[in-house]
Amino acid sequence: INVANRIATNIYYKNKDVLSKEEIILHIKNSLEALRFNNGQEYFSIHTMKGINILQPNHKEFDTASYHSGLYISAGLGSRGFLTAPLLSDYLTSLIRDCKKPIKSQIQHALHPARFMIRKLSKK
Repeated sequence: INVANRIATNIYYKNKDVLSKEEIILHIKNSLEALRFNNGQEYFSIHTMKGINILQPNHKEFDTASYHSGLYISAGLGSRGFLTAPLLSDYLTSLIRDCKKPIKSQIQHALHPARFMIRKLSKK
């Protein structure tokens, strides 16, 4: 993640006074879509702060997908909901308020609403 962040940041600072925002995003997207990690099994995806998907390298059909703005749901907690609900409510609040997240990014990815669909498509 640090390498991808450095690449994107470098592209931004080298081009911020020369290229448009859309051109910079395209350069960053083109630079990161070939990067893989975890023995080539995983890749980087990019989303805006509004939840708009910018890069989904293995699934080009998701490149223009977006989420419903302002819609937040916490559901399907099951029998362990009594234990997980307080942490998930803190996480949901941090998403809504756009502040520091109470859980690590790896766990955030595991909670992504489309995680099962993404995994299924990754196996094809």
